[in-house]
Order: sequence, then structure tokens, then C-alpha cells
Amino acid sequence: MAKSKKLHEMITGQEKNDTAESVSENSKNEEIREETDTEHAHITLPDFPGGSETFEAAVKSCYSVKIELTPLNVAPLRCAGEVLEMTEEYCDDNLISKTEWFLSQTVFKSLKNSIKTLKSCEDLFLMEKKKERRSRRERKR
Repeated sequence: MAKSKKLHEMITGQEKNDTAESVSENSKNEEIREETDTEHAHITLPDFPGGSETFEAAVKSCYSVKIELTPLNVAPLRCAGEVLEMTEEYCDDNLISKTEWFLSQTVFKSLKNSIKTLKSCEDLFLMEKKKERRSRRERKR
């Protein structure tokens, strides 16, 4: 998944942790632990902008699967690109540049599409407000 710096770092970090845990177990028990097909790495992305549908589309773009950009999904996907660090620095054909192009060529040229995109931002703003409140509560603890 070389198109997302953030996902790449999280996955390689998970793999390193799994390897370290396996080595630790092996030294304690002196037996080799075989990895089974049922073991999966889990990555938690709390408050991901746009939710699981947006995450799925962002991941698909990492694998060069064509994703349909619309006035309703372009804002959450643009935010996802920021969160996942899908920038030109990491990959030329990245999610941020695709969404920026779509915004400038499709959304901003139409009042109707601009309004749809702005409307899709409401959920993003609500999610960010909840995240801020949670962060303030945690700082008070």
C-alpha cells in the first residue's frame, strides 16, 4: 500500500510488533509459533472522516482500483487523503491530487455540485466537533 504513508507506517509497525511478540514468546516457551491463516492484523482508525465507506474507497485507490468521485464523496475522500497522508510526496497518483482535480474541474464549476459538496461536509464538521469534545474531556482527566 505504497500510496499512503500513514497506512504504510501503521502496517509495518504492526508487523514489527507481531514479530517482536513472536520472538518474545519463542524465547519464553522455546517453541516456534507457526502463523495461521486466521491471524489478522487490526488497525483502528477512530473518527475516520466519512466512515467505513470512505476508508474503503481510499484503500481501493491505494490498489489502483478506480473509485468514482462525486460531489457527495469528494470532501470526505479529500479529508481521508490528509489523514492517511496520501500526498505527492509519497506517490504521484495520489488521492489528494485526484480529489483536488475533481473539485476544480467538476464541483467548483457548478453551483449545484458545490452545494452538494458543502452539504456533504456537515457530517465531517459534526465528527470533528465530537472529536474536539472528547479530546477536551481527556485533557481534563
